[in-house]
Amino acid sequence: MITGLGVILVLGKAITDDYDEDDRTSKAPLRFGGGRMQLLPIDVNCPNCGSAAVTYTCEPKCCFNHLCGDCYCTFELVTKPSGERAVPEEKPRGERDSLAPTAPCAVCGSLEVFLAGEEPGRAERLVCVHCWSWLELRFEGIQPA
Repeated sequence: MITGLGVILVLGKAITDDYDEDDRTSKAPLRFGGGRMQLLPIDVNCPNCGSAAVTYTCEPKCCFNHLCGDCYCTFELVTKPSGERAVPEEKPRGERDSLAPTAPCAVCGSLEVFLAGEEPGRAERLVCVHCWSWLELRFEGIQPA
């Protein structure tokens, strides 16, 4: 087990905290202004019509194709690393909805990518809870019906 002092840049500020590299646990959660980080499923709107009726239509072994249930536009979700790392917290429990929007982590390839914010409905950024990298979400291959 490797334990060390981590220095993480979040929103331009250095945060230091002792954490365990093996199990990614932290003594203090990342703070967005006083609140504990909430991890929520990825929630996107169609890049063509703005609808929230978006479904993941494939499987990770193949691609990350999504479909809008209103205009039938197809597109893929991808991530881009921001170069920052989050302070590790407890990972969400339970199974994910297999039809919910999904994107792979651009750093480690994991599907454990979530929206992160202070409270439900106010998620601000994407974070991978496997490698704890902050990510940016991108749309690729947009094909209007």
